[in-house]
Amino acid sequence: MYLLRTFRGLNSKINFKVNITVPADHVVASTGTLTNPGSVMTSKQQDRFKKAMNEYEQPVFLVTQEEAEEAEKKRATGTKTWSYSATNVRDFAFASSRKFIVDAMAVKLSNGKKTMAMSYYPKEGNPLWEQYSTKVVAHTVKSYSKHTVDYPYPVAISVHSKSIGMEYPMICFNGGRPNEDGTYSKRTKYAMIGVIIHEVGHNFFPMIINSDERQWTWMDEGLNTFTQYL
Repeated sequence: MYLLRTFRGLNSKINFKVNITVPADHVVASTGTLTNPGSVMTSKQQDRFKKAMNEYEQPVFLVTQEEAEEAEKKRATGTKTWSYSATNVRDFAFASSRKFIVDAMAVKLSNGKKTMAMSYYPKEGNPLWEQYSTKVVAHTVKSYSKHTVDYPYPVAISVHSKSIGMEYPMICFNGGRPNEDGTYSKRTKYAMIGVIIHEVGHNFFPMIINSDERQWTWMDEGLNTFTQYL
């Protein structure tokens, strides 16, 4: 099950501190920085994340497909509270599921700073998602930073959804699902890559630039699409 809650802050930027209480076997993806990893992540997951923070070539699994499938078979009786903070953002969103596979890798920016590219997806997204999603996120952040402004956020997240795409600061929801037997067409593959680039790109237009997407659409969809094809 996926849970999503958003808070619209059009043309204004504020700071968020959010506590999200979910079943204990859920994994949460969110706008912002996780401030209590020791309370919600296992020691193994924390070690894997530390490794991912210095991995620039291949994503590191924080939660493997085998672990996600095992979690899916059970139902936790307790809860966990995931705490996130976000600075200078105009919106907030999160997703929660016991089905999530999670992988991550670091992205080095031209200004010497780095951010994390991450993906959250169920087994129904594989093998497509584990092969491409996080690498596409990382490539998008680097490409947009080169052509526009440096990416200022600590993370860029791609979350699997069965269809469409939607963007929020640091997190977006993207379609692209293989057939039940794991096969997929070139059309499905490149549509997924395209939507991930586009929705991650919305971090720049309008989220970072903070243009009014309702009044000046060309500064949102127009500039984003132009940079996407670069």
